[in-house]
Amino acid sequence: MLTLYDDIFIKISELLEQHEKIMLTMASVSLNRLKYVFRYYEKINIDKIIHLSYFDNFECVKLTPRNHTIVPKSVKHVYLKTCDSNIPPFVTHLLFYGLIRTIMPASVTHLAFGDFFDQSVIGCLSSVIYLSFGNKFDCDIDDSLPATLKYLKFGDNFDRSVRGHLPLSIKRLKFGLYFNQPIDCAIPSSVKRLTFGHKFNQSTQGNLPVSLQRLKFGEEFNQPIIDCIPPSVTHLKFGNNFNQPIGNSLANVKYLTFGKKFNHSINDCRLSAIEITFGDYYNEPINAGTLRNTLTHLTFGLGFNQPFGDWLPSSVIHLQLGWFYSQPMQNSYLSNVTYLTLECDRTLRHPIPNTVTHLIFGKSFNHAISKDMLGNITHLTFGDNFNQKIKDCIPSSVTHLTFGEMFNQSIKTDVNSLGNLRVGIPSSVMHLTFGDRFDQSIRGYKCIDGKIMLAIPPSVTHLKFGDKFNQLIKNKIPSVTHLTLGWHFNHQIEGVGVSRLTIAENYDSYIDTKIGCKIVRAKY
Repeated sequence: MLTLYDDIFIKISELLEQHEKIMLTMASVSLNRLKYVFRYYEKINIDKIIHLSYFDNFECVKLTPRNHTIVPKSVKHVYLKTCDSNIPPFVTHLLFYGLIRTIMPASVTHLAFGDFFDQSVIGCLSSVIYLSFGNKFDCDIDDSLPATLKYLKFGDNFDRSVRGHLPLSIKRLKFGLYFNQPIDCAIPSSVKRLTFGHKFNQSTQGNLPVSLQRLKFGEEFNQPIIDCIPPSVTHLKFGNNFNQPIGNSLANVKYLTFGKKFNHSINDCRLSAIEITFGDYYNEPINAGTLRNTLTHLTFGLGFNQPFGDWLPSSVIHLQLGWFYSQPMQNSYLSNVTYLTLECDRTLRHPIPNTVTHLIFGKSFNHAISKDMLGNITHLTFGDNFNQKIKDCIPSSVTHLTFGEMFNQSIKTDVNSLGNLRVGIPSSVMHLTFGDRFDQSIRGYKCIDGKIMLAIPPSVTHLKFGDKFNQLIKNKIPSVTHLTLGWHFNHQIEGVGVSRLTIAENYDSYIDTKIGCKIVRAKY
């Protein structure tokens, strides 16, 4: 009988990882007996546990050629990868890449075929719930699929008619790259999620079930959709070739993504989406009232360059603008935008609205910045190409600062020709991340009065360097508690007060034992 004391530890064990449970049972003799009570849910290779006295307490195992005949008594999930058609009767998850010679055991609920499997499965699948065919499969399925099936995925080569052959139990259906068959009377009414591959370009008029919730088209789909999308659809994504009028067919869609070529007016549409993404060609004027106050995330692609006006709902808090956008960003129209992404590669000509707290520059941006243009930013992220001088350029409001791959400029505080201090990293920054190319000295600047101005200000607690950084850090980052060093760093680690240190697995220099921090070896 378990005591209250045992019950408490069992409850605690539910919050622990598998290895943490084992460590807990090793804490004392009395706790050791709980290893026979605990259940172990994480998938593990059976070779690693078959010798253990508490073998029967594992619930999820992966069989091997050496051990595939015995499983724990408490097992619920048994994984096997094989080409042998003699499948043990307790396997639940099977990756099969051989030839089927007999019916699959009733225990198999999850079945995936290898990429070269191309054989009829008629009469072979009895109780499969999740079924995935490999890329070479292109056989007629006729009536081969069981009524238990809920998830079905076809590989890239499959291009056969499925009309009348899919069971009514299917909830999720995904077609591969080359599927391009008519779908009239083909999609079961039970399907809630439907994904087409890139080659699909067939009419959907009256062919989509009214139960459908999520719908994704591939690259080549470009069929009329007015009165074709069921009102039940909440998530809709078009591929890059789609460029058809949408009318009022998408009134209930909450998450809407258009591909690259879409460039039709949406002014006569009733859109109540939460998130909308436009592709690179879209550059149509938008009338007031077209976008509703349900909208919180709005993304424009490469070509959009329309001025902001009262067409932008006050509900929008996440806004992303593309390469060619060059219009003023008035505070009055962006009154609630707090997250702004700019993909353009040009000098900022207009100030960032004061409401914006999170600013991300895209990969290509590489122009000088001025703190007077950056408003009240607290989180500032530069893209990979940015490599400009930053002294006296970062606002004192910034608490989180991230540089991309190419940045490799001095960050040391110094004085200009007038004797005024030029600050690299402001003292407001707490989280600081550098990209892979950064390898500048972080030595401090000694002022006339003898005060040392640290390159990494004492406000910084979380500091991450990229792969190329290999500079001395001793006594230069006194306030950093979380430190990440890249692949090429090989100086001695001393004179720091970190509580967590992440270093490359190849690091072979000296770490001061007085630091006493948690050390993580990363493979990078």
